[in-house]
Order: sequence, then structure tokens, then C-alpha cells
Amino acid sequence: MYSKDMKVLVCFPSKKDSDFFRIPNSVTKIGCSAFRGCTGLTSVEIPNSVTKIGWFAFKGCGGLTSVKIPNSVAIIEEYTFSGCGGLTSVEIPNSVTSVGKHAFQGCTGLYEIHMKIEHIENVKIECEFSSFIEKNCTLYVPIGTGYAYRHHPVFGRFKHVVIER
Repeated sequence: MYSKDMKVLVCFPSKKDSDFFRIPNSVTKIGCSAFRGCTGLTSVEIPNSVTKIGWFAFKGCGGLTSVKIPNSVAIIEEYTFSGCGGLTSVEIPNSVTSVGKHAFQGCTGLYEIHMKIEHIENVKIECEFSSFIEKNCTLYVPIGTGYAYRHHPVFGRFKHVVIER
């Protein structure tokens, strides 16, 4: 279900028998709780038209395994991927300017975070990661940003940091 102008994805039917969904190019915002509780969903293709992912958008999507957020998204709101226990990998693009509180809470399967953000000091990061993720997840950061990430109040707690080329 979409807004009248087709710019906001309001709700994906949780009973829909599909493990993959391609969001149309007309969508600029994934609305609050749009995919909430869609446990059968394993993959979502987010187009470059999306600039904002709303509160609880993918909360409880336990079957979701990886997410590549396009380089058009600026805002990842609070609890966006909360409870996505099957999520093993996420890529956060350089376009992101804000990550809300608890955005990845309960993502106990998360083993790779690919941060493409080159100036992490200019990004509002309100989320925290559990000690489990900080110890077991590998944080991949852009070349030339290692110092900034290692001294960041959130990302500085990660035990495994790899500089990507």
C-alpha cells in the first residue's frame, strides 16, 4: 500500500507469500512500520529514489538476511531494523546523515557492517550496538577513515575494524 502520490511505501502486507520485494522507483520514503513483522521476507531491493527509512520500517523481519541501503538515503530512523535477528550484513552509504536510536537493536546475527561514510564525525549516530555485536561483528570502513572510526563514541567500541579499498 502506498500514499496517493506513490512516494511513500505505507505498508507491505505481512501475509504476502513472497520472500523478495522490489520497491518501486517512485518511492522516496519507506514509512513507519512498513514491513514490520514480515518474517518471511528475506530480501528487499531499495531504489536510489529512497531518501528516508522510517521508524520500525523493518522491525521484526527475522528472515531478512542482508540490506544494501542505496546512496540516496540520508536518514535511518529509530528502531528501523530492530529485531532482525537474521540480518548478517548491512551496508550504510556515504549519503547517510543520521542513524536513529536502536536502529539495529536485536540484530544478533549481524557479522558485517560496511560503513561507506567518509566523514563519520559529521553524522548524527544515536544508535548503539550490543556488546555481542561490538565483539563479533566486523566493521568495514573507507580508506583514510580508520582513526575517525576508532575514536568515535559508538564505532570505537568495535573489536574488529577493517579498512576497505
